[in-house]
Amino acid sequence: GIEAKQPNSAIRKCARVQLIKNGKKIAAFVPNDGCLNYIEEN
Repeated sequence: GIEAKQPNSAIRKCARVQLIKNGKKIAAFVPNDGCLNYIEEN
């Protein structure tokens, strides 16, 4: 239910966690446009 209401938030959280794991904090500050483009690819 949460994912359906706010899929962008869930994806942003997952992306942020992955970026932190990779040790790239700067990448965590990607703008919403970048996230939306990534979602469109999938």
